[in-house]
Amino acid sequence: MTSISAVITTYNNDDTLGRCLSSVARLADELLVLDSFSSDTTLKIATAYGCSVIQETFRGYGPQKQYAVDLAGYDWILLLDADEALSSALQTELLMLKQNHLTGTGYRLRRREWLAWKSPIEQHGKWQHDWVKLTDHLRLFDRRLVTLSRHPIHAAPSSFSATPLLNNVLLHWGDAPFSYRRSKARRYAELDDRHASPWRAYPRLLLAPVWAFVQDYFLRRGFMNPVLGLAAAAHSAYATFLKYRHKLKFRQAGD
Repeated sequence: MTSISAVITTYNNDDTLGRCLSSVARLADELLVLDSFSSDTTLKIATAYGCSVIQETFRGYGPQKQYAVDLAGYDWILLLDADEALSSALQTELLMLKQNHLTGTGYRLRRREWLAWKSPIEQHGKWQHDWVKLTDHLRLFDRRLVTLSRHPIHAAPSSFSATPLLNNVLLHWGDAPFSYRRSKARRYAELDDRHASPWRAYPRLLLAPVWAFVQDYFLRRGFMNPVLGLAAAAHSAYATFLKYRHKLKFRQAGD
């Protein structure tokens, strides 16, 4: 049986961390939390679940996750965000894989989004429709065969080898309040300045937000959740607009 380290980076995630840790408790042989000096009860929750907790000043999403992966005690890593959790069906699927020994480079997980604008516990929110085309991410992997992006925002693991896609879903609660989503989009755009290619920003400022909306609402079938899917696609377009607007500001500042 292959040993697995569940690795989670946190900062003030006491509203979702317990759910995340509970979903991996049966699967993981090690629970590792790398915290960026939370001021809420995140550390108390992590300790209650028996996690190894290390605190480190935030250095960007990619570098932070890479550091957390490097700290893990086992080579097979289950990399999660604190606002994610394994569905019951995915827990069972992963346990069966583990018992039969994990092979290859890793496994990709489908991610289903909670669509809401206030709080996951409020009744008007709902999960993406079953017919929506879900995104998938390499989250269970052998760290010896995978690299993580050093980009300050996009911390996705990548591999040159083919990785199978599992059947069941990873659940993502995300950032519900619109005001927080807006501020987070701005923060991401500012971080992205460090890796900007601003000379391309003018045409993309106009075209990229439209394409982001078309992808989320039409190509990924977000319209199956007519109202909340529309709101999520609009937010994606807005975040894309902010990204390229900040790149233009970065270019102008450098001129």
